[in-house]
Amino acid sequence: MNKLAFYPDVTTDGNHYIDHIKNALREAFPDIELVSLAPIRSTITEIDGVWLNWFESLYAKDTLSVTKEVLRKAGALLLLKLFRKKIITVMHNRMPHEVKYHSICRRLFQMTLRAADNIVILSDDSRQVVNEIAGADMTSKIIKVPHPLYHCRLKKYGARPCERPTVTFFGLIRPYKNIELILSLAARFPDIRFIIAGKVFTPDYQTEISDKAGAISNVSFRPGHLDDDAVNSLFDESDALILPYDMTSSLNSGVVYYACSAGINVIIPEIATVNEFANRDMFFHYAYASPEDHLEKLTDIMTALNYEYHNDFSSFVSRAETLRNEALHNNSREVLVSHIRQIKL
Repeated sequence: MNKLAFYPDVTTDGNHYIDHIKNALREAFPDIELVSLAPIRSTITEIDGVWLNWFESLYAKDTLSVTKEVLRKAGALLLLKLFRKKIITVMHNRMPHEVKYHSICRRLFQMTLRAADNIVILSDDSRQVVNEIAGADMTSKIIKVPHPLYHCRLKKYGARPCERPTVTFFGLIRPYKNIELILSLAARFPDIRFIIAGKVFTPDYQTEISDKAGAISNVSFRPGHLDDDAVNSLFDESDALILPYDMTSSLNSGVVYYACSAGINVIIPEIATVNEFANRDMFFHYAYASPEDHLEKLTDIMTALNYEYHNDFSSFVSRAETLRNEALHNNSREVLVSHIRQIKL
């Protein structure tokens, strides 16, 4: 193989996952040139294969536009198969987030998985999810490539706890990430400082969150793009990250690997990423059965975190150090490259 088309070529939300995987691919296969997929009609004869990320996501907002987007993507898959190009697709989530046309999206997801020659998973729990969505046994196609780590400044904790801990959410601020739940939690814990930072999904949603956050004195809302320096500064003033994801769509979390790279604690539901860690109990993790139960479980977790922070600070710090050391061993560039080399390109 000489040319591998990579989709999407870049991301616009500050997610460096694409950059890390492309660099690992170049190291694993130095003779392969990575190119852009679009427009496929003009590149189909020049490329030898494709590497797809989030291809199943549908971004159109109305029925006609969604239909056009599905037909365009289904046509691209058909063209790739007709020209016998190798298709590699990555399983990031159970389903794309904030899906309006769920059945159409699931059908496209199934089509993509079945058309793929290889399906890259980021976590072992994804194996079963792949087969469920594909409606067939895809085991022979699956290759695990762990999530990469990120270049972050190491969090430095003091010798003793501050007067109150700071719990932070950062990333693209979207409804499935349950930002409103964080606000409800903050109202229950006035002795804990909360930060919500990142680029907001839509202007209307930013206004909604801003109004709600403004009514809670211990919440700092910081909308806007976060570059690497801003993320490092955010980690410097934070004691833990809170990621109250929707478990019906979430599977893997890149933000967890940001936290592990920086050595900072994480509050998170028991998604597949958590189960990747032998030391999973070092996360402040939990399971919930309903949206109402989610807030109650988070309340229990926050109570435990607050107690440990003030009464056993060394154990609180040790949690993050343990997870960081495990991630450095299992998610290094060398490990990624060795897994990618299992794919026959």
